[in-house]
Amino acid sequence: MVFVMADSNEMDRKWLRKGDEGEAALPLTIVAFHRPVISPGPHGATRSYRRLPKLLGCRGVDLVLNGDDHLYARSRRIRGTRYVVTGGGGQRLYECRNPLPRFPRVCVERHHFLYVVAGRHKIRIRAVGAEPPLLDKFKIRRRSRR
Repeated sequence: MVFVMADSNEMDRKWLRKGDEGEAALPLTIVAFHRPVISPGPHGATRSYRRLPKLLGCRGVDLVLNGDDHLYARSRRIRGTRYVVTGGGGQRLYECRNPLPRFPRVCVERHHFLYVVAGRHKIRIRAVGAEPPLLDKFKIRRRSRR
């Protein structure tokens, strides 16, 4: 399992491109940074990240965690990668208002936190709200690398 935190203000794509060279057998990879690659919230997609889904998909990234929009949203797989916007930590919530073709699979305007359990072959994610019921849950299983 590999967990990568990136600075979305100064995204170093060269580093990201070669970040896992020589480690094609890594079971699961999670990448997290603040600004969303795509989002159904008011910030929408970060324009300068248009090419990131291709790069992250080619690198075998399984899960991307972003914030910025104060809501919870989960995408369908985009080039093999799931995207989660998790910005409902306590500030004023934003509306799910930017319809995108493959995003969201789920979009909820509630305060929440993510509970992530990462193992060698599977990641389990639960979006837990301040009040029941559970907002969302899903699993990501190891996929074959190129």
